[in-house]
Order: sequence, then structure tokens, then C-alpha cells
Amino acid sequence: MKKKGLILGGLAVLVLLVMIAVNMLMPKPQAGMKNITIKIVDEMNDEVLFDDVIQTSDEILATLLTSEKALKVVGEEGQYGLFITSMMGVDAHDDAYWVFESDNNKSCGEAEGGYCPAANSVNLADGDVFLFKLTNQFN
Repeated sequence: MKKKGLILGGLAVLVLLVMIAVNMLMPKPQAGMKNITIKIVDEMNDEVLFDDVIQTSDEILATLLTSEKALKVVGEEGQYGLFITSMMGVDAHDDAYWVFESDNNKSCGEAEGGYCPAANSVNLADGDVFLFKLTNQFN
């Protein structure tokens, strides 16, 4: 019985250490002002709708998207977070949907499969660059 208690105690300590390690390794949002480059492209009409640097103190991409009026983002909270239905007045439809990517954002770089996670899970850092595309391609 005493041996069983020691094993359970050891497992509890191990679980606690793993949780601490995971928390330390998770990307953290950067506080303060940041310059974030946003490019929005309508691939269906081969048109750049927006390409500029936004100064923000937002720490999460979804917050930036919904608070920055110049981007004209319309979306709804879905099972995985913000589901973008329109940007710059251009609506997603049955044949095309909004996707985004980043070559330098840490949250996107660490995501499984090389794809960015939901915008609600993307921490922002100064210098991040995001490309949003209305597309019918999944690459």
C-alpha cells in the first residue's frame, strides 16, 4: 500500500513538471506596441485589397482583425475561433474562402503541419507579417 502511494505521488509530481514545461515552451503574446504587416489578396480576381503596416497593442491576431476598422473584417465565432466571412468588403462564398498564413509568426511556425492555428490562438509579435487570401485552393 505504501509503495502504491509513492508511485502515485511520483506520477503526480511528473505530471506537474510536464505541465510547467509545456507552459514555459508555449509562445507568449508580446505586450506593448507592435508593427504588424497585413496583406489581403483576392485570388479569385487577382487583386491586392490591402497591403500596409498596422500599429497595434493587440496581443492576439483575432483581436487585431476585429478591432482594426480599416480591414473591414466580418466573422463569427465558430468551433475553432474566429471564422472570417468577409474582408475589405469581399465576402467568402461557396467557391472561395478566406485563409491566412505567415512565414515569420512564431505561433504559425510551431503549428502542426506548418499551418497557422485559428486566429484566436495566434500571438502577435513586432514585425509579424500575415497574408490573407480569398481562394478556392487548399495548399
